[in-house]
Amino acid sequence: MADGVLKETLKNATVSKTAKLCQLESNKTTIISFSSFIDAVKLQNRGIVETYLVGPDGKSLNFVSRTCQEATKAQTFSVDGSTYVVHSVAEANGEKTDYLELWSSRCGLVDVFNTTLLKKHEQIVSGAQFSGMGGLSLGGKDNAQILYIAERKRAEKYLYFGKGEAESGRNEFEKRDSWGEQFDDVTSTVPCVLNTQNGEVTVLDFLDLNVSYFNPIWLSDCKIAVIGYKPKPYKLGLIYCNNRESEVFIADLEAKNVICASQNLGNRCFSAILASPDSSAIIALASDPLGAHVQFKSFVKIDTKTLEVQISGKHAVESVPQHPWIDGSSFCFNMNDKADVKPMILNIRTMESKPFCMDMSATLSGTLKVLDYMDGKILLAKSSFSVPERLVLMNYDADQLIECPLPVKSLYEYFVKKVESETKGYYLIGPKDQSKARPCILFLHGGPHVCFVDAFTAYVTFFVEMGFNMVLANYGGSLGYTSESLTALPGQAGSADVLDCFNFLQAALNDGEWKCDKEKVAVTGGSHGGFLSLHLIGQYPSTFKVCSVRNPVTNIGSMLGVSDIPDWCFYEATAKLFTFNVIDTPEFYKTAWSNSPMNYVDKVVTPTQFHLGLKDKRVPASQGWEYHKALMGFSKAETALYEYPDDCHPLASPKAQTNNILETYEWFCKHLKL
Repeated sequence: MADGVLKETLKNATVSKTAKLCQLESNKTTIISFSSFIDAVKLQNRGIVETYLVGPDGKSLNFVSRTCQEATKAQTFSVDGSTYVVHSVAEANGEKTDYLELWSSRCGLVDVFNTTLLKKHEQIVSGAQFSGMGGLSLGGKDNAQILYIAERKRAEKYLYFGKGEAESGRNEFEKRDSWGEQFDDVTSTVPCVLNTQNGEVTVLDFLDLNVSYFNPIWLSDCKIAVIGYKPKPYKLGLIYCNNRESEVFIADLEAKNVICASQNLGNRCFSAILASPDSSAIIALASDPLGAHVQFKSFVKIDTKTLEVQISGKHAVESVPQHPWIDGSSFCFNMNDKADVKPMILNIRTMESKPFCMDMSATLSGTLKVLDYMDGKILLAKSSFSVPERLVLMNYDADQLIECPLPVKSLYEYFVKKVESETKGYYLIGPKDQSKARPCILFLHGGPHVCFVDAFTAYVTFFVEMGFNMVLANYGGSLGYTSESLTALPGQAGSADVLDCFNFLQAALNDGEWKCDKEKVAVTGGSHGGFLSLHLIGQYPSTFKVCSVRNPVTNIGSMLGVSDIPDWCFYEATAKLFTFNVIDTPEFYKTAWSNSPMNYVDKVVTPTQFHLGLKDKRVPASQGWEYHKALMGFSKAETALYEYPDDCHPLASPKAQTNNILETYEWFCKHLKL
């Protein structure tokens, strides 16, 4: 039964990657969307391309086509939506080949370009945080130039007494400093331009070799803007980290010169950029260096001629659409507001923001994210704990919204309750029928500076479908509440957040609106959520009957020297900003040990299961091994360990995700005697 429920859940758990409103013919608006899901039968990530036609009245949608394909790395549309580019990767015999596909929104596939065959650079880098805004950019002369990022060309490898010459290459075993988790083979990146009319690739090799570039965008036929990171003195992990010091550069492709557009801003970190419709300004999303990995951010407007700057207030920015402009002076973005995601508008003349529409939250419940805007039409992704993600088209006119829903997938009926203050909160989610006491799972997010929102997820849906009640904790320090509460957690990790989670659980177990069996309580989480789970079973050993964790932080001190984010270890343990000459001193290790789950491992009696990705550079598998062996040594708690050889920190492969969920379920059933 469990595997059948999981198959259905994963099929419904589609995630929108890109969607665009296109005016392909007069008075006819088309929607093209890309989404992905896990095929639990084939154990593959699959992509879906859907097309809809908007009715003449703007209040109806007609289904046109749905195509299932192999999952792609990234997609981007031209501003008018008439063409789009897809980055895909094929793998055979251990070798990967990059393809850039040019599509016409009206006629279909136009051309496919094998960039690996051209041998101008190494692999294309468009995935993870570098997809979406600026991962690919279509523009330039005749709208026929694809701007993208790739790893610079490397010298051929050599092996003594083998193939290759030592004088002309690099040693096969030499390790190069990389950008860490999921970018272990990314060391030095550069913008490249593919001319789709002749298939030629131009590498912008006049740019500084010591800088790694990401998120390029077109400013004109011959000018681009791009974010550049310079390691000092070594590289820190980039993915999920918005606090890496960087600059915004403007490059002239014809004159081959570069200026630092952010030179008047001091030390800043930029995670995204976009150009104003007339390219007179660059809008950059900025945060402070080397503090929390995820922070409240400001939008910075940089005049492309004078380099004068204007800075907005700070927002808990969730995302910015690829094409966000409403008019010449306003664009939309999505913002975390406590445990909700709300569409917002920023005016670049005043640098002030406001809700996209004052009554939007009342009109539509759940999570709403703007994907695109065109001619008074808003395209959003909507989901909730009980409704899988779907597209919603709305008309925007004098703050009046008319919902035009696209076909709805399976619906679920759940008990859902949100409890929150200004600084923290939690969700209760369970089956609709609460007539009998149900086993309860305390589910903890990682980060720690992210948050749970009312959105459909396979993990929560599966366990609720299997009869569990769940408590989702947004402890103090979670994103979306206040900047002050977010920055109050560092230095208190392992104590303040643990106490919040325990108090949430106690309140949930005693909440009269649902029924939980207090003798059947489980706890689970990944990364920092695993850190909290292990703290809880150590500090409150009689409360939890079973635990399952994914890539948990167990010993902050021993993690400092092996993780791609030593700054996280130092900042979250001490609340002090990281410096590159930090080492494991006895003083630091004492503080780190007191904040670590290993400090309480001798108290643990809770059966504990570990799921570890062996390619994890963020929280290396040694963290899980250390705690697992300690449990075996003390012999007070049963323990089991699963290793995933090809997975990184998120355990994102279909095999890892399905195995993790089903083994966790079996582990819970065994020890809760279900």
